[in-house]
Amino acid sequence: MEIEIVVLAAGRSRRFGAANKLLAGFAGEALIVRIVRQAMMVRVTGHEVTVCVVTGGPVPAVGDEVAGALAAAGLGDVRISVNGRAADGIGTSIAAGIAGLPESIDAAVIVPGDMPFMTAEVIEAVTGAFVADGGQRPAHPVLMDGTQANPVVWPRAYFAKLMALEGDRGGKLMLAERPCCTIVLANTAFTADIDTLEDLASHQAVGKPGGQP
Repeated sequence: MEIEIVVLAAGRSRRFGAANKLLAGFAGEALIVRIVRQAMMVRVTGHEVTVCVVTGGPVPAVGDEVAGALAAAGLGDVRISVNGRAADGIGTSIAAGIAGLPESIDAAVIVPGDMPFMTAEVIEAVTGAFVADGGQRPAHPVLMDGTQANPVVWPRAYFAKLMALEGDRGGKLMLAERPCCTIVLANTAFTADIDTLEDLASHQAVGKPGGQP
């Protein structure tokens, strides 16, 4: 089975201010570099795992800045997919990422690019559960209270529906259509995301040496 991790990095960071939040420094490197580095560390025994990063457009600087940050960090060999409608919402970024997948890909793992504590171990746990379940149903983590969390693994059978997503909606409604493969994760640190400067400051404090997680 060939699996591609699709990191969403095309957002306009409207609540963050003028800067691109994914280029903000976190634990010594740009946030998007931290996320992509974790994605590239994912290993699923017996299966090929590759990484794609969805950047923004049609404003060239949005995509160029993210791709430039990855290249400067030595991660320039990841595949880049450009979403020319990024301003329309996350649904278009998921659609663009899926549309750009090679025909050989059997499943896609959607990972938001603004989750500073997302780890390779979490992605591996969810992807491993998907594979062990037979690779036919979407898979995602759930918290102890049953809340659905990211990342989500989608089998190829769902790709057409994902490519039809519009606006600021992801695939959550599709997950409710039929039973999914789920894995309960007690440590919720990986669910934190960054939308505002205040979020960044708060998570930076936690991410310092001696902090948690």
